[in-house]
Amino acid sequence: DKCEGVSERAGRPPRGAVVYLMYGAEHYYKLLRESIVWITTSFLQQFPSYAIVVFHSSNFVSATDAQGRPLLDLLRGATNADIRFIELTIDYRDIHKERF
Repeated sequence: DKCEGVSERAGRPPRGAVVYLMYGAEHYYKLLRESIVWITTSFLQQFPSYAIVVFHSSNFVSATDAQGRPLLDLLRGATNADIRFIELTIDYRDIHKERF
């Protein structure tokens, strides 16, 4: 049975992770949300010990939707999976700054 042992693993630390890099806020939020919902319903049901990790830029922390709700809170509410947000500073070499 594929589900054998799932309940015993539920309390353990994550054994793996699905990782996203979110740079920018509103523009990519919808795609990120859709991907997280899809991965939760298709993949993470088979691997409940996997976490979702979203590395994001600082502007994503304060980003809100049209009703003023924080996007991070909306993502947390979109899934019951273990989702973790990690803010990072994205810095490009001088040669790439013009392109990004």
